[in-house]
Amino acid sequence: MLATAVAPRFSHVPVFASSAGQDAIALHGGMDQHDRNTVLLLLKNGSARLVIATDVEPYRLEMAGRMGADLAIDGRQADLVPRVMEATGGDGVEVVLEMSGAQPALDTALAMVTRGGRISLLGIFSRPATVDLSD
Repeated sequence: MLATAVAPRFSHVPVFASSAGQDAIALHGGMDQHDRNTVLLLLKNGSARLVIATDVEPYRLEMAGRMGADLAIDGRQADLVPRVMEATGGDGVEVVLEMSGAQPALDTALAMVTRGGRISLLGIFSRPATVDLSD
């Protein structure tokens, strides 16, 4: 109910964090600060064991840390995926909430999610996205 009361468009977020602390979740890509803060709070209160936030805006990364993200990484950094893998013991995250709708962010989401993990595409893509399923 918290999600519905705070932000109806994020009512699905607690579902991703409902595994009694078992999931590592990446909040990946841009969104406005209020929405990002809402999602971070919902994930942390939903008992996600690890919340990783990525963005390209330094103030959003700083705020993500203040709002409870366990790790905040600049999405432009070449070592983004290795840092996520290190934080998850080499497994990758179980859930990626991709917020930007950008092809490079989708590619990164695919690289950081564990086998059998979930990627939720919440951003709006300006053109058809491509996914290489051969790797």
